[in-house]
Amino acid sequence: MAVAEKTTPKSSPSKPVQQLALASFAGAAFLLFSVGLIFSIIPTLWEVLGVDRLIDNPYLSTSLVIILSVVAGVGMLVLGQKLEGPHPLRGSRAGATLAALFTYLVFLIAMDWIGSNLVARNVEPFVAWSVIAILGGVLLVGMFWLYTRPGFAKTLVGLEERGWFHTTSFKFNQGQKIRRATLITLLLVIGFGLYNHVRTNGFGRGTWEIPVPGVDYVIVMLYNVEYTLPLIWFAILGWLCWRAVNWPTFADFLIATEAEMNKVSWTTRKRLIQDTLVVLVTLFLLTVFLFAVDILWIRVLSFEPIPGVLKINPRAAAAKQQAQTDW
Repeated sequence: MAVAEKTTPKSSPSKPVQQLALASFAGAAFLLFSVGLIFSIIPTLWEVLGVDRLIDNPYLSTSLVIILSVVAGVGMLVLGQKLEGPHPLRGSRAGATLAALFTYLVFLIAMDWIGSNLVARNVEPFVAWSVIAILGGVLLVGMFWLYTRPGFAKTLVGLEERGWFHTTSFKFNQGQKIRRATLITLLLVIGFGLYNHVRTNGFGRGTWEIPVPGVDYVIVMLYNVEYTLPLIWFAILGWLCWRAVNWPTFADFLIATEAEMNKVSWTTRKRLIQDTLVVLVTLFLLTVFLFAVDILWIRVLSFEPIPGVLKINPRAAAAKQQAQTDW
């Protein structure tokens, strides 16, 4: 008797990898649009609409642009969390960040370096754009091929699980005091370093613009670099500091340090004052004693009936040192 068995189609193992790749590219597009909106579109519209000329105060205008960009950044962050949903695909944040960074670098290389060199050599705009399109297409296809590899997908998942793309804190209820103190100290060091760099004009001045090959138009990449670039560096380094104090190995070290500090038996205020007075009085008495012994031995060894012990006269040597040198 023959029995018919129902065969269920097996899902392709590459389907989750493809979903991760598509989610990464969609997230990268959202990140690039957000960065372009904050650092290029808003400042460009601010100048095109002539708001800076109406305000007629460069510092106030720059401050308003920065505040508007920060508000837009917070809004895009909230929108991104809404679009991501409560259960995002594992590895999608790491994949989107790396894809956006890679695409941004490709854009800079294609538009700034290749385009500028081709235009400087009087190459036709069509040829320049063709070279840029071919290079960008090859690099983007290579990136798509890389993202569809199962091994790279595992790398993205592992990179995201280390916590570098999340705000979750490692053992948030342990070692809070020393971790906060460490974070504040790191931020202060970074802040003073950036302030010194700004004071010495290390970031430059003006607007970072990239000319478009073949047309009389520029793309604003960063508005007023002397203000915006330090803020960007502070945000990036501040995020790295936050993740550093939540890195499991370093966080466990800080937690253990605070636990050992809690075992220290701290003295009372009254006992601390008494011990301090004892130390100060002891130091004063030792100083007086050593000074008296030093003076005594100088007198004894300088006594004339004892020849050859001290062959110098302390008073004459002191007077000679105090006398002005006649050049």
